[in-house]
Parts: sequence; structure tokens; C-alpha cells
Amino acid sequence: QMCTVGYCPVINQSPTQFDTVYTLLRRSLAMVYELGQTDAIVVVDQAIYAKAAEVCWVKTDELNRVVLRLGAFHLTCTFCAVMGRRLGDAGLRDLIVESGICSSSAVVAALEGSHYNRAVRIHKIVCEALQRLRWREFEASLAEDDDDLRNVRTAVLQLRDCVNRVRLEQVESLSSFQKLCKRFEEFWQNGNGPMSIFWSSYVDLSTLLLAFIRATREGNGNF
Repeated sequence: QMCTVGYCPVINQSPTQFDTVYTLLRRSLAMVYELGQTDAIVVVDQAIYAKAAEVCWVKTDELNRVVLRLGAFHLTCTFCAVMGRRLGDAGLRDLIVESGICSSSAVVAALEGSHYNRAVRIHKIVCEALQRLRWREFEASLAEDDDDLRNVRTAVLQLRDCVNRVRLEQVESLSSFQKLCKRFEEFWQNGNGPMSIFWSSYVDLSTLLLAFIRATREGNGNF
């Protein structure tokens, strides 16, 4: 489906003034109605989002077809701040510093979500490290002659020799791979103690964060 990208008329006023935000929302609705659509999805940054939300609350009847959305950058920063608030004092901050991923002076800004690149890099590394530990524990619980494990090992070794998207999709479509993934999730969901469940939630949050970033870059909302 073809899309047409255009630019709106410039509003020569401060973007954080209520009048400017109100004008933006009204113009967005007018363009949507002109195209025969019903809802206007307006993506703004964090500063304007607060103003736009207040305007929509006051002008509910007029702007009820406006769907406000925080931009991907600020949404990611906010999500990183939530993760830092939840897990920072639980040992995540010490883990990052002592492993040498980030210095003690820089880790605060990363966990508060005010440094995007550093925060995403930290969560990538820590998430992968925890996933490897989780997989090692799960693999140790399986029998050496487990059929699913043997089939997946063979497929992954073949993939390692020649990595490409086609082979990766073939591995993901294997019934043994899908069964093993399901068993892996069940292994950690069925309870290995409260500490295990707590840090498994960090892996889930990090995976969701990285999936959102990828979906935003690819323009794919089904992540």
C-alpha cells in the first residue's frame, strides 16, 4: 500500500504554548476528515504531549477523535526510567558497574532514561547475559539424549556455518525449536524461587524494549 508523506504548514509560535498545540490538533483533525478518515493519530515529544493531553481533556467533545501518542524516543527513555526505578536498587546498578559495562558516574543517567544510547546498550548486554545463564540452567535440567535439544543443536550448528535470514527462519519454524522454546518458558514460569521470577521479569521487560525499538525502525506495529 502506497503512502504519501507531506509537511504541514508551519506555525510560527512556541510549540509548548496551549494555543499552538490547540491549533495543531485542530489542523490534524481537519486533514484527517479531508482524507475521509475518522481518527487523527498525533505523535509528539514529551514536552508537547503534556500540553496536548491537557487540551484534549478540556476540549473533549471537539477533540475526541484525536489519538495522542508519545514519540518513540521519549517513550523508550520513559520505559528505561521505569526499568531503572524498578531494578536499579535491586542490584542492577551494582551489576552494571562491577561488570565494567558502564562507570558509576554514568550509570545513574542511563537508569534514569536520560541517556538513550547508553541505556539501550546496557539493557542489551545485561539481558543477553541473563538469557545465557537462564538457558544454561534450563539445558542442565534436560536429558542429554533429549530429541528436541539434539535437533535444535544440529540446526543451530548448521546456521552458525552460514548465517542468513532464510536459514534463521527455517530454524525458527522447526517443531523441535518451537517445543523447546515453550518448554524453556514453562521452566521459568513454574517457579524457581522469587529471586528467579524477579530477574526473569527484567528479561521480559528488556525483550519488550528491544522489540519496540525494532518495530519502530521497521515500521511494523505487530511486535
